[in-house]
Amino acid sequence: MSTHPDEQPDEDPTSANARWRETMIGAYTRFHELGWSRQKTFPGLVSFAIADDASQANGSFQWSWSVPSAVRETINGINAWAMRLHEWATWIELLPEYDEETRWEIAYHFVEPLAFFAMYQPRAVAERLLEVAETALHDANCFTVPNSKDRLDQDALKPGTRFSVRQRLAQLDRLGSHWNAYRRFRDLWTQIDSKTYRKHSRDFRNLTSHSFGPRFHTGEILRAHRSVGPAPVTVEQPDGTYQIAEDPTRTCVSFEFGVIEPLEFAAAYKANLEEFRLTKRSIGALHQLVVEMVEAMNTRHAELATKDIGGPSTRKS
Repeated sequence: MSTHPDEQPDEDPTSANARWRETMIGAYTRFHELGWSRQKTFPGLVSFAIADDASQANGSFQWSWSVPSAVRETINGINAWAMRLHEWATWIELLPEYDEETRWEIAYHFVEPLAFFAMYQPRAVAERLLEVAETALHDANCFTVPNSKDRLDQDALKPGTRFSVRQRLAQLDRLGSHWNAYRRFRDLWTQIDSKTYRKHSRDFRNLTSHSFGPRFHTGEILRAHRSVGPAPVTVEQPDGTYQIAEDPTRTCVSFEFGVIEPLEFAAAYKANLEEFRLTKRSIGALHQLVVEMVEAMNTRHAELATKDIGGPSTRKS
């Protein structure tokens, strides 16, 4: 045992802390071994080719400054999601090797953070894709579509007013009406974070952000939902029985008692993996749209150069 005043005494290897640390180190080592052997099940990464193609556009400084960078950062997020999915699946396969108490510890320290991150991605990525598409379409329209004005619906909003997803989609449909590849992107985008996914995930992202979402793996949450509505009243029927009806002249407070069951890792992972696959298809369709816009922008840029008018002041060198 060390006697130096600045050193901590050696830890008893039989103590609870030492045993816990040894178990966690062993589990993490096993996780890496299994993860390496499961490489064939990796969900795949998204190529940065769309960002490279977006960088080939000429004629719009706004496009050249923002669109390739926004696309690249969106892909960074999607690929991080892919890594977390692979790690999550590895832990799911590994957990049954341990007793119940150890599974709780492993889940709390290693698995839940991965699951939490992944479950937030469908909505987060969907809204990033929506913003990228809006910016790209608007910039391309301003440069290539005759009589297009640099105006967006949100320009008229008062400070602090939220531009809803529904409003953004309506505007996006208008901006995308000039482009052949737009509709496929729009159709695939709509499938991300759908009602089906929110049902399978038990609306985890929304409830966790704004209320109480389900826990992972274990643990129930008791909830009592309070509401105010028409007061119930018993109404006698012709046969002498009674039925409950609503009295429109009175209101009362009522409670609905329920239990939020835990969300199993395997079920949540399966639903989340499908969202990732939908996202990959969606960004593939966005790539085709970007290629179409870049070709049109470069054609327009060449036309302006041929007319010997010097091109727009924002031309890309």
